[in-house]
Amino acid sequence: MKIGEFCFRRAPVTFAIAAMLTIAGVWSCFRSGRLEDPEFSLRSARIEVDWPGASALEVAERVSDPLETAARQLGYIKHVTSVSMPGKCLITVEIREEFSNEKLSQIWDELHRKVYDALDELPEGCSVPIVNDEYSDVFGILYAIHGEGFSSAELKDYAKALRRELLLCDDVAKIEILGDRQEIISLEIPRANVANLGITPKEIESTVRGRNVPADAGRQLVGDKRIRITSRNPALGVKDIDDLALNITGSSGQAEIVYLGDIAKVKREVEDPPGCLVRYDGHPSIVLGVSAVKGGNVVRMGDSLERRLEELLPETPIGIKVDVVAHQAVRVEGEVAGFLVRLVESLLIVIALLFVTAGWRPGSVVGGVLLLTVLATVWVMDVM
Repeated sequence: MKIGEFCFRRAPVTFAIAAMLTIAGVWSCFRSGRLEDPEFSLRSARIEVDWPGASALEVAERVSDPLETAARQLGYIKHVTSVSMPGKCLITVEIREEFSNEKLSQIWDELHRKVYDALDELPEGCSVPIVNDEYSDVFGILYAIHGEGFSSAELKDYAKALRRELLLCDDVAKIEILGDRQEIISLEIPRANVANLGITPKEIESTVRGRNVPADAGRQLVGDKRIRITSRNPALGVKDIDDLALNITGSSGQAEIVYLGDIAKVKREVEDPPGCLVRYDGHPSIVLGVSAVKGGNVVRMGDSLERRLEELLPETPIGIKVDVVAHQAVRVEGEVAGFLVRLVESLLIVIALLFVTAGWRPGSVVGGVLLLTVLATVWVMDVM
């Protein structure tokens, strides 16, 4: 029996299947993910390590080699490449294609363990290796935060507060702050002062680090209760560092105390050179990059973000502006609307031509089948 004949003989079954496919297709149109570009899994990870003051050769021999050896112990490796430069090491680990995307998260976990097991082989002064397997994230929406008369630190504080609020919006996976300049306290020590006092920059660094570490002040038994004693916040400011005392051996051979502010210039500033600078309409800015969850709907995410920004507008400090740099939701919404317009146009053209050439009944049947085919395709894509 042919399909067409079966459909006419079993009309109730045919109408029931058509109705279910129509409902499933329309339902999938509203709930399926909407992104400008398809999602993909990057099959590589980057390992970054800083070793300030070391030459490129020292970084290659004492940092890159142990980490490369640790990474190659994985049984999934295709290539391991490293770039050693003064004070920094970048290692890229690529995974073979035969391993599925579902297994990548397990592979990255094993890579993290292998790298951290190699920490004992790294020299003193190295930073903890950073294993980054998420650097392929695409930010669908970018907001620029700027304000006349506001410092970089003030803009960053507002950006962090805004990020906490926006992370609660629909379909938001991650929000990163881009373009912020780290505020630091720098010490400028003339070589003559260091040489005359017989101390090294490493000793000064150890003194500052030791004062910036929190310590347990203990507990006091009061009656039948044990009260915790809190100590002063160990975070150091410029005045605190100025007043740090250094124990040195004087020319007479006896111990002497020298204050750090007497031999060094201590000042608060932003990092220079900066890692990243962002300007919006000529104004120094900080950017919030928003990425959607896997399989998310960027249009729904954009609407949720806009609503939340409007609700937070009364709490925004006067002078700070939040402008849109890129908004993927607008483009996706336009493409979806254009698809629906083209679908309706194609249906009307097909039905009109068939009405003229074959009559109203064949035209209605073919037009309905065309619409049903599109809706069923959307449903199958959503399921898969």
